[in-house]
Amino acid sequence: MKATQEGLELSIEEFASKNKSQQAFDADIAPYGILALLLKAENNGSKTYRIQEQTISVYLGNESLPSLSGEKAASQGANSEYVGKALGWTALAGPFAIILWPVTIVGSAAHTASVNRRIEAHFDSMRFNDTVLKPNQSAAGFLYFKLPTGLKKLENLEGGSNAG
Repeated sequence: MKATQEGLELSIEEFASKNKSQQAFDADIAPYGILALLLKAENNGSKTYRIQEQTISVYLGNESLPSLSGEKAASQGANSEYVGKALGWTALAGPFAIILWPVTIVGSAAHTASVNRRIEAHFDSMRFNDTVLKPNQSAAGFLYFKLPTGLKKLENLEGGSNAG
């Protein structure tokens, strides 16, 4: 979606497909109920614009999707995928996982906490922040939204903004 008004150009690109999500976040986050949208704003006009994240709404049909912080999106989406991968590696360890469980549990917990912090920081660093755009300036970042449970396809997705 792309819209231009008085020199302010806003474009939004979804990152719901597995390939695009993997490129940006190294995880397929949509199956975990997270919609990531890349917002690009470019001021080609003569006015200064203030764009606030809270003024941007996304609707799926008639339902407004709640926005999420980068930390919440990471913990709900990407961290969930990595927990599944860690459990898979533990299962592959077979009988050794049972024998060494105290060591593997402590090591795994410390490693998981460290990975989770890095993932959350990555999501947060890529997040669109409130910004003031002077003429000939641009900004970009991701907005995160909670998808309804059990959603199979993204159809009737719409967005709006009260940037001014």
